[in-house]
Amino acid sequence: AEGEMRARIPNADVVSLVARYPGRFVGFGSVDVRDPRAALDEIDRCAGQGLRGIAFDNPLSSPALYDDDASLLPLYERCARQRLIISLTASVMVGPDLSYSMPQHIQRVGLAFPDTPVVVPHAAWPWTMQMIAIALQGKMFGRSKVYMIPDFYLSQANAPGRSDYIDAANFGLADRILFASSYPALPLEPSVRAVEAIAFTDPLAARRILHDNAAGLFVG
Repeated sequence: AEGEMRARIPNADVVSLVARYPGRFVGFGSVDVRDPRAALDEIDRCAGQGLRGIAFDNPLSSPALYDDDASLLPLYERCARQRLIISLTASVMVGPDLSYSMPQHIQRVGLAFPDTPVVVPHAAWPWTMQMIAIALQGKMFGRSKVYMIPDFYLSQANAPGRSDYIDAANFGLADRILFASSYPALPLEPSVRAVEAIAFTDPLAARRILHDNAAGLFVG
């Protein structure tokens, strides 16, 4: 969502980057949710150009929107029809107040489109346990496909709530967590090393988080 964000990368630039480096990048597009008709056309265009998902920063729109706002449902439906991943950025850093990152808004989207993967950059921090519960519900009962991307909050050693995401991985949710560096907040290589150094009880957890989950979603 464009909203009042200070910078926006055109979808055409993302398409160009993916084409320039085949096999290296997977692209996501974005839409201006303030113009639903144009947004629907742009979603179709993104799908036709080989992008794999649509990134929504709804709380940063103008006016700010909750992720389950009724005006957004046709856009999500079009994503589902085009087999595009829905990305909903959620954390204390996104939106006018904490209510905009409450995971129940994300949960309702996931439940409404149970066959469409929903990825959550920043993993709804600081609502860590609620976000984990939603991912767990989806996995256990097949009611949604919600994936957490804790990025900075997993790779920063002293981040509050980090242990919740680690506990979630140890509890069997390593396949519902994706790595992201949150660059430029943290450099890429140290972020990878930080996740590799976590003493998960499941020896395959780090590999799933760093590679397998994303490969299955974005490429497979």
